[in-house]
This record gives sequence, C-alpha cells and structure tokens, in this order.
Amino acid sequence: MDTTETDTPPEIDWGARAIAAGRVFTPAAPIDDASLFAGRTPQVRKVVDAVNQRGQHAIIYGERGVGKTSLANVIPKNVSVAGGGLIMPHINADTGDTYSSLWRKVVMQIALYDLKFKPGFDDSDAVWHPKDIGKDLPDNLTTGDIRRLLTPLGNHFVTVIIIDEFDRLPTGQVRTMMADTIKMLADHTRGITLVLVGVAENVGALIAEHQSLHRNLIQVPLPRMSTPELEQIINNGLKALAMTMDEGARLWITSLSRGLPHYTHLLARFAVRTSIDSHRLNVSSSDVAAGIAEAVGDAQQTISDAYHEATSSPRRDALYRQVLLACALARTDEMGFFTPAEVRRHLNAVAPREKVYEFSSFSNHLKEFCGPERGAIFEKRGISHRPRYRFKDAMLQPYVLLKAFADHMLTKEMLSAGR
Repeated sequence: MDTTETDTPPEIDWGARAIAAGRVFTPAAPIDDASLFAGRTPQVRKVVDAVNQRGQHAIIYGERGVGKTSLANVIPKNVSVAGGGLIMPHINADTGDTYSSLWRKVVMQIALYDLKFKPGFDDSDAVWHPKDIGKDLPDNLTTGDIRRLLTPLGNHFVTVIIIDEFDRLPTGQVRTMMADTIKMLADHTRGITLVLVGVAENVGALIAEHQSLHRNLIQVPLPRMSTPELEQIINNGLKALAMTMDEGARLWITSLSRGLPHYTHLLARFAVRTSIDSHRLNVSSSDVAAGIAEAVGDAQQTISDAYHEATSSPRRDALYRQVLLACALARTDEMGFFTPAEVRRHLNAVAPREKVYEFSSFSNHLKEFCGPERGAIFEKRGISHRPRYRFKDAMLQPYVLLKAFADHMLTKEMLSAGR
C-alpha cells in the first residue's frame, strides 16, 4: 500500500461556495442556464412547436413571478437548427414604446450577431448583412418595413424574436400594429417566429385586436409551479453546489413559495447560505427558519409597501393582518381565486381564540382590500352572494406568509394544515 496517499477530503472553500449559491439560486433574475431550469416540459414543447411550424407564433402568459422569462430564456437550448443557425433577439417592451421604438430594439439585438450567409445565394442575398439591417430604416416604421427587414433573415436563419413584458405596451395603435405584424409574418414569411411574453390571465388581455389571430398563436399559459417542479429547482441547485437538504426543509420552502419559483430561489438561497456560513453541507429546517427573516428583509420594496398599506391600523384589536394571512393560506382554484369560507376556516386558526369568526367579522376587510383605502390588493369576481377573491399581485401572497412567520403569527403546523 502506498502510504503517501491519503483519504482526507480536500479543503472546502466556503466563501466560494457561498458566492456560487448566489449564482445558482437567483430570485432577482430569470434562469438562463438550462441545467438549472426546472419543469415546464409541456410549455417548452409548445413554444418549440411554434418555432418548427410555418405561420405559427407563440404567446406565453401568466401571473407575475411564475417564470415566464426563464421559460423564454431556455428555448434556444431546445430548438434544433440545421443549416444557417439560430438568431434569438430578446427585448423588453416598455410603457413608452411606440411601434417603431419597439422594433428598433429588435434591430439593435440582431445587429449584435456576426452572421454570414453560405455561398451559393444570388447577389441580392450575398450583399445583405445583419449588422447593416437598420441603416436605411425610415423614422416611422410600418408593418411593410418589418416584412422587408425580416424576410431575408428568415430565408437563411431560424429567427425567434422574444418580446418580453408585452403587457406594458400601451393599448391602441401599438398593439393593433403588432397584431397586424403577427398576421403579416404568418402569411408571408418563413423562418420567423415571434414569442410574446406578458402578465395576463388570458390571451385576450394581451392581444384583443384580431379575433382571427388566435389560429396563428400557440397559446402557452404558465400556471404556478407544482410542488415537484419547485423541488426540482431546489434539487438542481443543490446538485450544482454538491450539497443536500433535509426533506422537512425542502417541504417548508415549497409550501411557502405558493407555486412561485421566485420565492423558492429566494428561500433556498438564504437557507443554503446559512448552512454554508456554519460550514455544513446539509441544509436543515433551522436554516430555512433563519433564512425567512432575511427573505422578508430582502423582499421588493413595492411588495413590503403594499403589505403595510393593507394592514396598518391605529387600533390594537384590528384584524387586517390576521385576515390577510387567512387569505394567503386559503386554498384557491386554478385561477388563484379563494372563497370567504376558506378565509373563515383559516382566520379561526390564526386569529385570537376568544371568539369564533363568521363572514360578518371580516367581510368589510375583504371589501377594503379591494378598494383604494387598502391599496386595492385584491380582485373580486362573482355575484354578490357568492364572491371570490384573489391577490392582484401574486408575489404578495407568499410575502404575507413569510412576514407572519417572522412576526410569530404562523407556525409550520398551521401552514401544513392549510394545504
């Protein structure tokens, strides 16, 4: 036996591992590494089907925070390209955009590609170069200009143009011209696919200008993630970091996330770093508990402001925090709506025990959460005697749970009872 060999493991660089955790779990940025992307197989397949079918485009829609941009980012890894290659400009729409400014963003992205045509095309094709495509464009672009711009590109390259935050575009002329553009590209070009991404409940909320447009759009609704998909996010990250996690800790994170990958990334990052700071490679429930307080402090200012506006009251016996917590715990339908009966069930678990709360005890709270006096954080649907409610901003719901844990209003047992 060679006595010079040793079984002692190499020294762990804990600082480097903590930095790596910030690259693996990214609540503030979409996933762009396919190896860290979790779930969404049917949705990815739908977008790829749109790319592979002439005359088809795709529209990805859903609540804020469900991972729409991350889904768009991994499309290149799933598109098989034969021949010229793949061009995939990815731009964000803005409330101040015009039709022309939106497409100039696309042109600037395309110009970053250093693309060459294969020999054998005619002279008119051979002199065309992506870096020069914007130099002769008029100030005010039309759908015809976009057709002339993109046709040579689609003839030689698979081109997928992602327009993110499409819901931010002003309604009216800009969206009407975009609808016309989709129809025009579907009818007259090949090799060009538009992928629209936006916060919306349905396609009509994003594209309402052309009823006939629906046959050219593959609709990709993105619901909240399932528990196995959220677990896959955690497992992918742990694998990249060569770490493990107790099952109870994993379940706690997924339960708090309420189907939103942003919160899974946020909680996992803080829990993993707490473990790393203690020089441990296994993450426990105590690490998750320590991470919750950090996650509350790290939440977006708009979310924490919305919470405080909704729950602040000079009265010590006010129930706004408890009612909002009961709403966050309530079971919902597939569209995120919950009933007053669900709220009542949870309110009697989280509120002071000296009384039993009926609908009359909190009906005004629900009404105020829908109005400007409490920030209009809820949306109401249904007839008066069978109302349903949901959070307008899905990101607020998990924050309410995290804040309740930090304020000792909620326990793991209460959370588990609500599932």
